[in-house]
Amino acid sequence: MPSSTAKKVLANNPEKQILFDNLMKTEYDPSMSHEANTSNVLGLIRLKDMGPKSIPGKSSGGEIELKKGSEYIKDLL
Repeated sequence: MPSSTAKKVLANNPEKQILFDNLMKTEYDPSMSHEANTSNVLGLIRLKDMGPKSIPGKSSGGEIELKKGSEYIKDLL
């Protein structure tokens, strides 16, 4: 069962609420406020979803290639 914080900050994404709670258990820093820890964990989830590992194939990021007439992003940075 997801925590109330997970339900609040990830209300639109219930499948990530369990991941949020698991990361809060492992990444929680007692020297930081609850809000700072929440922000940190959300950042980790965002990085996992949007970082180099989220790019299909074995890409680790790359260049932006501009083509005549339009912009084409060859790979995410």
